[in-house]
Amino acid sequence: MRASSLALTLVLFVGSVVAAGESLPPGIQTVDEQGAVQARAEDATCPAPHQRLAIVVHGINPVHADLDALSRDLSQRSYTVLRFVYDDSAPLAESARVMRHALATLQRVSQPSRLAVVAHSMGGLVSRRALGASDLTLPQATKLHKTYAGGGRWRTRRVPVGLPPTPLPPLRGRMTFLTVASPFGGFRSANWSRLDFGLGRPVFRDLGTRARFIRKPGQLAPGVTHVKVETDEEGHQRHDGKSDCSVPLKSQTQRDVDATASEVLRLDLGHVGSIRDLEQEVPAELRAILTRVLGG
Repeated sequence: MRASSLALTLVLFVGSVVAAGESLPPGIQTVDEQGAVQARAEDATCPAPHQRLAIVVHGINPVHADLDALSRDLSQRSYTVLRFVYDDSAPLAESARVMRHALATLQRVSQPSRLAVVAHSMGGLVSRRALGASDLTLPQATKLHKTYAGGGRWRTRRVPVGLPPTPLPPLRGRMTFLTVASPFGGFRSANWSRLDFGLGRPVFRDLGTRARFIRKPGQLAPGVTHVKVETDEEGHQRHDGKSDCSVPLKSQTQRDVDATASEVLRLDLGHVGSIRDLEQEVPAELRAILTRVLGG
């Protein structure tokens, strides 16, 4: 072998070793054998190449244990399961930008044989925005900032937060995107959050029926197949007797989202009850969908 060829071979080999040991991207955390989120280790690295990867995404006000059953179920289907954990009070654009960069990194480094994103509740909104068309540039996230101008007067202006507006990295290959009980249609009550003088959680302004992303969600990136699971939550209760109706059907319906989904399915289950039953397992109805969409 010529010296130049040998040098090139060594560079390629070393490069592949470095890539395989690349750190997990921000927002991505591993799970233990029970499906629970683990504390992120400083030396955590991306999964080895050519595995089946499943990214589980939580909703607003998350009780992370509610998703443990789903993580276990996916692991039993021979997926390496990771969780995307984000600040649920931050604007959707900010969380989506972090998620898009994380997905692109996992695709580049781990080169999964199959990649699935399974999102519950508001996690579906974050994920769908992250999985938008590859040429989409997310706007700079902002928040209202009040300063005292003297004389009993306050000055309010918007200031940028988080990452600056940059083109999102492209996604590669095919991906299955499954959402459960996600409020793609928004909430009328959240429209009032625009009048909160910046005192409320920024994400609330993204959840109103008049919010831009709710009205115009856009197209999905090429290769992304969306299976949308709605939940008819009316009348359902949690194990403690409290109502399990958090997202009514009218808030889960959105014309453009439904039109771009490959399937729109409906389950007669509560909001949390759609992802775990009283035995802390995935309900049989959702399990059947997972088997058909993601395999056994």
